[in-house]
Amino acid sequence: MITALWARFGKFITGIGAGLLMLASVFYAGRKSGQSKAEIEAANERAKEREAIAVRQVNEAREAAEQQTKAVKNASEVMADNSIHPDSEIVERLRDEWQRD
Repeated sequence: MITALWARFGKFITGIGAGLLMLASVFYAGRKSGQSKAEIEAANERAKEREAIAVRQVNEAREAAEQQTKAVKNASEVMADNSIHPDSEIVERLRDEWQRD
């Protein structure tokens, strides 16, 4: 009985099996391709995040250097200003500017 069914429907069963196998292979190939694309996108995203961090660090270092330059420049201006005035005038000026009321 099985041989009779196989003789009659064997070609259809083989065709259906081959079609299912082809669909499964296409599904897994697409899945693998999608997974590879997702990994590439994730790697690109991580690279962008690292670049943003590096840019932020460079900007912070530049700002710190600018603040230090301003502080040194201001200190040298104050020293130059103080060097031309007598000590008593400097003490008086500091007392007037820094004294609480």
